[in-house]
Amino acid sequence: MAPTTNAVKVKVMSRPKLGSACCAVRCNLTSGTNALSKIKMFRFPKDQTRRQAWITAVQREAWLPGKNSRICNTHFVTQADPEEGCTAVGTDLSMADIDQLQNENIELKRKMASLAKNLESQEKQLQDHMFVSLSDFILNDDKHTHFYTGLPSISVFFTLLTYLTSIWNASSTILTLPEQFLVVLMKLCLGLTHQDLAFCFKMSCGTVSNIFHEWLDVMAKELQCLVRWPSRKEIRRNLPTLFKTTGFQKVRCIIDCTEVFTERPTSLQAQAITYSHYKSHNTVKFLVFISPTGRQSYNKKFLLIDLLEQGDHVMADRSFNFPEYLKLLTGLEVTHSRKMSRVRIHVERAIGKLKSFRILRNTLPVSMVKRRNDNSLWTIDKILIVCAALSNLGKPLVPK
Repeated sequence: MAPTTNAVKVKVMSRPKLGSACCAVRCNLTSGTNALSKIKMFRFPKDQTRRQAWITAVQREAWLPGKNSRICNTHFVTQADPEEGCTAVGTDLSMADIDQLQNENIELKRKMASLAKNLESQEKQLQDHMFVSLSDFILNDDKHTHFYTGLPSISVFFTLLTYLTSIWNASSTILTLPEQFLVVLMKLCLGLTHQDLAFCFKMSCGTVSNIFHEWLDVMAKELQCLVRWPSRKEIRRNLPTLFKTTGFQKVRCIIDCTEVFTERPTSLQAQAITYSHYKSHNTVKFLVFISPTGRQSYNKKFLLIDLLEQGDHVMADRSFNFPEYLKLLTGLEVTHSRKMSRVRIHVERAIGKLKSFRILRNTLPVSMVKRRNDNSLWTIDKILIVCAALSNLGKPLVPK
């Protein structure tokens, strides 16, 4: 008989079946290691945009996912706002962290929208109250009033306003009367453009232009009385000591010329007339008369020969060419001295004071030079009359 052996049956214990492993670099996470595991694996999406974002998150060079490739929930890519594209989640974040960050992002966006709305509302309120603040600022301090309007004080501003509006009614109702007067004075004093003033006062450039020219017409007519030719008696009564001590008691006026730049006219004839070889620019030239006290005495209605009396002396720069008829009238003797220079310099100071109204320093457009209609003065003449009148409201240049 063959020997018998006892058969030993060995039961080989198989390894527990593990889930899919994450294919991301340096990631050892595997799903299904225990029942409580929060590790989850995801297949790569078919959408090419999202699929490429997931491949990038794996961080494997020149690698493409296969059929069984999986990525864990700490590496997978969530679909963000379509305008922002896809965003990879960091490897240290859990799903709970991701949900929290998404919620925080939504809340921050909500707060940003609320802040933007509040900012827009505040900007609108600021614009609505900007002119009120500007008006209060200008008419709350004499220094501010002088800077913005050229007038000596707030009281002079309202005195002139009362005088003008008591004899004339403004047609515009868009702004109050003080606001309209400010528009005109700021245009003259600061030389602001219509666009500047339209922005400051919240109206159109056309409205600014209409207000300016309407008020300028009235001011040139009603303030003409402030630019007058004083009588010989008035001159003698108010003659400054400087003229008495230097032997110029008979001086009736001091004269000089000055120029204001203008744009080049389209007419060739006008270009030739207005071109200044001295300034190398197209200009408007005008004659300035001042009394011995330094007051502007410009008067459009009369020629100088009509204003002088026998024995009056006229003082001018040595380069000034006197007309022949003026020599015949006065028997003029041309004299030059240092004493005369001390006296004559005040006409230059008067011109400087006149041009403290910056509109006369700017290059004026042709529309500000010519007439607006056949029956009116040229606009530049009106501007000169008004600026001369307003400059005479200050203290005399030559103290008595």
